[in-house]
Amino acid sequence: MDNDLRQLYEKNKLSKAIGITSTVIILLLLITVIILLVLLSPMNVVGESMLPSIKDGEHVIVLKRGYDIQRNDIVVFKRPDSQQPPIKRVIGMAGDNIKFENNAWVINGEPLNDGFCEEYPYDYLYNSEVESALTSEEGLTVGDDELFVLGDNRSVSYDSHKYGCIKCDWLVGKVIKVY
Repeated sequence: MDNDLRQLYEKNKLSKAIGITSTVIILLLLITVIILLVLLSPMNVVGESMLPSIKDGEHVIVLKRGYDIQRNDIVVFKRPDSQQPPIKRVIGMAGDNIKFENNAWVINGEPLNDGFCEEYPYDYLYNSEVESALTSEEGLTVGDDELFVLGDNRSVSYDSHKYGCIKCDWLVGKVIKVY
């Protein structure tokens, strides 16, 4: 009888250990999924506007919260007139003065030598109000809560040189990984 009680006790102890371990694993998986849904987002890249840095069909991981935007960061944003969130590089930030002179970008009086578009150097402007501002003597000043963004493949990119500055509240997040 003593032996039967001992076996029952050991079996109950093992069941509890399995139950606790299973609960911990499920909680860890649940926490991981929540973190991934709230903080990170995978995204498929469509188009060639970020060549050569990011190719059509590649995937990126976007940090959706807790990021600090700096010049040359790659960001994802929602534009009101687009289903696919564009991916572009931050060229100008609040207060920066942007000009397009002699087929070159000038930021705060200095030529833009970002090195990201050497394979696709051709830049052009679209016929628009933005073009008028960018080619004027005064240039375009990036407003508070705005960013000036360009694709690395600037000859095919629909970005700030077509649409003007983007609103910071349009940001989805910052690209932290390309794979």
